[in-house]
Amino acid sequence: MTAVQKIKNPNKLNIFVLCMIVAFVVVGFIIDMPLSILALLANVILFVYSPTEYILYDILFLSPFTSIYKLSPDTLSFFSIVEIFAVVIVLIRSKHVSIKALIGIVSFALYLAIGNLIWFNVVLIDCINPLIVLLVIYIYTDEFRILDKQKLMKYFIIGTLLTSTLALFESKIPTFYLYVRKLVYSETVIRFSGLNGDSNYYSVNLIYALVFAFLLYKNKAIKTAFIIVLALVGYFGILTYSKSFLLMYVAILGFIFFDAIVSKDNRLISLFSLMCFGVLFLIVQGKLEVVNGVLDRLTSNEGSINKLTTGRWEIWRGYMQTIFSRFDILLYGSGVNGPLINRYSPHNLYIDVLYHFGLIGTLILIFTIIICMKHKNKVNFNKYKFLGALVFFVMYFFLHGVQSYEICFHIFFIYLIYHFTLENNVNKKRVLSNKENKCYSA
Repeated sequence: MTAVQKIKNPNKLNIFVLCMIVAFVVVGFIIDMPLSILALLANVILFVYSPTEYILYDILFLSPFTSIYKLSPDTLSFFSIVEIFAVVIVLIRSKHVSIKALIGIVSFALYLAIGNLIWFNVVLIDCINPLIVLLVIYIYTDEFRILDKQKLMKYFIIGTLLTSTLALFESKIPTFYLYVRKLVYSETVIRFSGLNGDSNYYSVNLIYALVFAFLLYKNKAIKTAFIIVLALVGYFGILTYSKSFLLMYVAILGFIFFDAIVSKDNRLISLFSLMCFGVLFLIVQGKLEVVNGVLDRLTSNEGSINKLTTGRWEIWRGYMQTIFSRFDILLYGSGVNGPLINRYSPHNLYIDVLYHFGLIGTLILIFTIIICMKHKNKVNFNKYKFLGALVFFVMYFFLHGVQSYEICFHIFFIYLIYHFTLENNVNKKRVLSNKENKCYSA
């Protein structure tokens, strides 16, 4: 019997150690001591003795803490070490490895290595993160059948809301406040971003937390908690002053409200109506200055696509002109850490990937992601399965993400939502199937 099998109640132990890890990471900066090393050590021990599924739950929970899981603002996050260690353990325990996925990942790694010879500007550590993205996607989809999908969603929601709450009260803790302020870019210092350091990536986390809460509600896994998550996500999101968040949040709310009407969920319709009237009343009374600020950002940019996209239109044009004016960049890319155009990042994932990896690298990357996600997992009865892809493709139209920690999870969320089982739909299918069988027997 292995050490993993000897643990009688892995869930309670897992939650206890996770709380300890978070305490080490947060308290370490409150008292200005390098306790993140202890958190990393606890993480490694936890993964060694945890069942595979709990390792994957834990990574999702800890992913929103990435920006503070380090010794200081200027050092790299320990989260990369956590991811690599988790990948190694899961692959060692796995009874089978997809040869096609392995070939794809190795091919992309070789492409990055060859790129080092072509571009002469590739730093090794910059090549590691894109490979981690592929490996993380692979282990989650490969172990998907043993995972509790609802637990995955709950762990991520709790992690996202916990970091948001800590950031909300950061000003009450002087040392922690100074540290978190250093994480935020100078031009966005007034914009709330949880503990992420970037309000845009943080907004994507919030939207996915909302979608997860909705799916859990439809599966009757949560009831009142859904309304709480919906309200908290809206509150934290409005603090970011993000236009993309507000538009996506309103779109998701509209979809949820329409679904409530179709499914005749009177309780949810009543709560939605009450919440909307309350928010409108407060806006009219001028009590929600944050909302007014976001609306001003939207309305003040009318008549100009560049202003409406916060300058992104000109940035996109600059990158596209560079890509299509140079055959070498179009074909091979400019390298993982290629030079910025006019000192700005692409602010668009699709342009970002094409600019850095070129057509060849982009095709290898897309092929590898498809292979990594192509496992024999049944597509379950879920009429909301398109929501994950919708959120990703819309939100990342305004975000670059080659080097972001979050992108591997956001890509996996497409897969998770697509394969999520809605019990109500399954039960309906079973009832219809039983009726058909009875008719056939008769």
